[in-house]
Amino acid sequence: MTDEWERALSEVLPDLVETARNERLEEIEVADEHHTIRLRLAEPAADASTVVEPADIEAADPPVARTAHVGIFHRRIDDGADPIAEPGDALEEGAPLGFVDVLGVSHEVPAPFDGTIEAFLVPDGQPVEYGQPIARLTPAG
Repeated sequence: MTDEWERALSEVLPDLVETARNERLEEIEVADEHHTIRLRLAEPAADASTVVEPADIEAADPPVARTAHVGIFHRRIDDGADPIAEPGDALEEGAPLGFVDVLGVSHEVPAPFDGTIEAFLVPDGQPVEYGQPIARLTPAG
């Protein structure tokens, strides 16, 4: 590794990470003919108080709503729109609580039963896998 890249890793990269976080950039790539550094930062949820920490996801007891797709989870239809559903909202079975964007095609994440949203387990704009829990719900009744 060249002295220039060692300096970049030790001195420039921390500043680059801070700038990316402050400016809410999603990806930065710096490269030369021999090396590439790609930095990808996920945008935090709009309301962190409604998102369960990742360590709590595994401990989350069912019942949960799960995604049937691999893609990017969204709680809003558009950037400026209100979330489709909020913690505390009562939903009927099949009502949307968000959607997963799969290559530009939106797929609703439906409530699996009548109930109330306790918390979202995935922040808005985060990648999700098939079957991943999206929200914890309290069954109605």
